[in-house]
Amino acid sequence: MNTPDLRQAMVERIERYFDTWRSGDLGARHRLFAPHAMVEDPVGSVPVEGTAGLEALWTHLAAEGASFEPELRRVIVSGREALVMALVKTLPTHGSAVVTEVFATFEFDRAVEISRLRIYRDDSCTHRG
Repeated sequence: MNTPDLRQAMVERIERYFDTWRSGDLGARHRLFAPHAMVEDPVGSVPVEGTAGLEALWTHLAAEGASFEPELRRVIVSGREALVMALVKTLPTHGSAVVTEVFATFEFDRAVEISRLRIYRDDSCTHRG
């Protein structure tokens, strides 16, 4: 795959990742990740690894009942990695909506599956929305 095609494939996969949060489609989200993938959310927390770990994480979040409205703002691609900035509006089942600025790094394997996702956020990133 040449560089423009690889970049496009990575950006499309990132867009689909955020679309799965909007739609709540856990199966589609799972298919974007390599079987050995690792997610660290937020960076500094214990990483969740592998298919079973990611499924458990996402199932737990879905059970909380919140819906999400992500807005991808920026993608910077370098090699097989991307730096992303997005705004994610979280609509809880009870209480007020919040908007979180999300900064993340995505790493991709040769099949352009997400092999590692690290999400950077702290209290300064969250605002009532």
